[in-house]
Amino acid sequence: MARKWALLDELPVPRLIVVKIAPDATPDIAQLRRLLAEQVPGATLDDHRGWIGRMRTMAGTAVALGICILVLMFAGDNVVGHFCHARRDGDEQASHRGPAFCRC
Repeated sequence: MARKWALLDELPVPRLIVVKIAPDATPDIAQLRRLLAEQVPGATLDDHRGWIGRMRTMAGTAVALGICILVLMFAGDNVVGHFCHARRDGDEQASHRGPAFCRC
């Protein structure tokens, strides 16, 4: 059992440093990445821009898909309502076009 824990102790533990930048500041990420690599070998800098961009794209796609589904639902509702209304009024031309499930 002691051997199992010894293996866990040998694993490298990542150290994270969170840097908050003022909203009005524009940091030079490339220079910061270069300086960090010079000072701390093996260190990496993750600015999360790529991840945030993918999340924004995915959220926008989900919203657009939801709007499309709503538009299709409203269009289908209007079409069914039109055919049922035509059957109820006894319109001879429209009644043969209406769906069989309209029992208005």
